[in-house]
Formats: sequence, structure tokens, C-alpha cells
Amino acid sequence: SRQLFSGHDIINHWPVHPRPSGAPAGGGRGEYSSVAFFFYFCTMYSIDKRILDFIHRHHVLTLATCADATPYCAHLFYAYIDDDNVFVVASEARTRHLDEALKNPRVAGAVVLETKVVGLLRGLQWQGVLFLPDGELQRKARRAYLRRFPFAVLHNAPLWAIRPTFLKYTDNRLGFGKKIIVTLQANEKSPLYEDQ
Repeated sequence: SRQLFSGHDIINHWPVHPRPSGAPAGGGRGEYSSVAFFFYFCTMYSIDKRILDFIHRHHVLTLATCADATPYCAHLFYAYIDDDNVFVVASEARTRHLDEALKNPRVAGAVVLETKVVGLLRGLQWQGVLFLPDGELQRKARRAYLRRFPFAVLHNAPLWAIRPTFLKYTDNRLGFGKKIIVTLQANEKSPLYEDQ
């Protein structure tokens, strides 16, 4: 049977860890789930401006899912909320990509600039977790998505959030094959950057 995951649902189903210093109290026990811990610190991250600029210059991503050992991908319009480090996409739960993401919320994706000029090639590959936003994040997601795609109000499809845990940005303008790699870890207060 299909299970809809919200941020609250996922948090309640993951192991708990000591609450990080300065983090909002949760559960009344001074403990945080792995995902809550990760979500909290993701809001503290400052993603490289070059990556954010690239994300905001585009509006279609490729979402890769995998369920029952069979991969699949789909193209989706997206909005991105900097403060919460989430892509926002709209899709019905009955679609194949959402059906698979609900079975396995660990997803991957890409955003690419189409060009035949090698020196201008740019692209972003990422891994992350898809979930159903709730509370204030749900309201922020709706505002961000409708601001970018006003016509979506007519479709009224459910909005989903994808929070990246890993990003690899390639920009040949910085040098052939130049890559900026960002790994977001639950136990770190800042992103881990690697230039290649």
C-alpha cells in the first residue's frame, strides 16, 4: 500500500539523536530524529552563490526515481526556496515518478543548460529526499511555486519538496570540467565543499 510521507511523518519514523545546541526543542525529550536533525541544519546552510544562480536561471529539472530495482525519470517544472534548501515540484501521486518516490523517497536529479559550445557547458546533478511539506514550509512552497508558475493555480496538483543532500555543479566557464561539489551532512553546521 502507498504511504504518503510528510516532513512530520518522516521525522517520527527515524531514529533519534541528541538535540543540537541552539536547535528548536522537539518532542519534549531533547532529542531529534535523523531527518529532523538534517532538516534543521539544512536551513543553516549557505549554498555557493554560483549554484543558486544556476538553479534560479532554470525552471525544469529531471527527477530520477527507483523502485523495485527499476529506474525511471521524469521532467518537472520547479521552484527553489533558498532558505530551506528545497526544490518544489507539482505532481499527482498517481504518476509513475511519484508512485516510485513514495516507495523510495531517496531520489536524484539534474538541471542542465543546453548548449553546443563546450566552453559554456553548465549543469547540476543532485541527490536528495522527496517529502510532502506541511505547516509553514507548505505555505512557502505554494507561494514560491505559484509566483513562478501562476497557471498552476488552475491545475491544483499536490506540491512536493525535494531537499538535496548532495550537489555537483559543473561550469566549464571556470575551467574545462570544473566542478563544485557540496555534501550536506546532518552532523555538520556547514556544507562540505570540494573543488575539482
